[in-house]
Amino acid sequence: MINNQYIAQQNALTGVVLAGGQSKRMKYMDKGLIPYLGKPMINYAIQAMLPHVDQVVINANRNHDAYQLLGYPIITDENHCFNGPLSGILSVLNTINTASLLVMPCDSPLISSGHVQKMIETAAQHDSDITVAMNNGQLLSVFLVLKKSVRNSLAAYLKRGDRKVVEWIVNQQYTAVSFSEEKDIFTNINTFDELKKLEAKYNGQVFPERN
Repeated sequence: MINNQYIAQQNALTGVVLAGGQSKRMKYMDKGLIPYLGKPMINYAIQAMLPHVDQVVINANRNHDAYQLLGYPIITDENHCFNGPLSGILSVLNTINTASLLVMPCDSPLISSGHVQKMIETAAQHDSDITVAMNNGQLLSVFLVLKKSVRNSLAAYLKRGDRKVVEWIVNQQYTAVSFSEEKDIFTNINTFDELKKLEAKYNGQVFPERN
């Protein structure tokens, strides 16, 4: 477990890219390292958050040598059981010492810096414990801004054996941010066929940045 990078900047914002899953539908290959239009998928999330956060960390449970080449601290799940995104989020919250955490998935390469900016601005305006993206009325469970103060609630939820992200979110003080006008941006890649289709559709294009 590579948890030796303790972030110590109170009141700053950490960004984490979640890359700790098993990727069963992609032959157990590490999705964050699979190329999308010539670059590892995780690179798109990192580039989207870099202008807005004070530091970036990666939540990964394997292939640490490959992720270390990106130059960011790696935080593994504390239980080593591939128990889903909430387990990774809690491990990060327990490691960093910043007031808030931006969470992004590694497999949604269409999310841009402008979309991240909208999330962070909304989080600042509403001061909710959790700010979560929403598309066509559906909460998008792994594009979030969290206050570190939610970690006790999250730890208790996971201790009960629960893992459903949205179920946990709706029982917190949260604000939803609508992205319904850009429904494709949260397309996540779960199969090689989906990867091929997305590459063919966008051919390297990303959605325009917000002013």
